[in-house]
Amino acid sequence: MPVETERLREALAQAEAVAVEAARQGKLDYALRTVFGMLREAFAPLVESVRELRESVDKLTMDVGELTKNVDKLAESVADLRDVVARHDGAIRELRGWAIEALLDEGVSFHVAAMTDPRLMPREERQQLLRRLEEIEPFLAANLEEEICDPYETTLVRMTAYGLDPAEFFSAGPDHES
Repeated sequence: MPVETERLREALAQAEAVAVEAARQGKLDYALRTVFGMLREAFAPLVESVRELRESVDKLTMDVGELTKNVDKLAESVADLRDVVARHDGAIRELRGWAIEALLDEGVSFHVAAMTDPRLMPREERQQLLRRLEEIEPFLAANLEEEICDPYETTLVRMTAYGLDPAEFFSAGPDHES
C-alpha cells in the first residue's frame, strides 16, 4: 500500500490548524485528540508498508537460505561428479580410442580435434593423447586438430563483472585453481 505523502501533509496541516485553534479556545483535550487521531491516521499506511516490507524481507531471507542449501548440494554434486570422472578417466579415454578405431574400421571419413590449449590441458595429457592416436593410426596423430580457448568478448565482460581477471585466468596453466 503506497503512502500518499501529499495527502498526509495536507491532513497534518489541517490537524495542526484545528489543534492550534482548539488550544487557543482552551480545549486542550480536543486539541490533543485531534493531533493524535490525525497522527494515527497518517501513520497507518506507513505502518502497513513496514509490515509488508518485513514480510518481504522474511520471505527473501527464507529464499536465500534455500538457495544456500541448493548451492551446497550443487557443490557436493560437482565434487561427486569430479570423483566419478577421475575414477573413470582412463575408461573414458579408452572409449574414445575404441570409437576412433570403429570409425576407421567402417571407413568413415573423419578427423580428430581436441582442446589442447596448454592453459587448459596439462602437457602430459596432450602427450598421452598423441601417443594413443599414434597407436591407433599415425596419420591421426600427425593431423590432430588442436584447438585453443578463445573467449568471446561477452565472456570477458562477464568475468570482469564477477571479479575475475580474464588476463590472469587465461594466462594460468591447467593446474591453476580458481
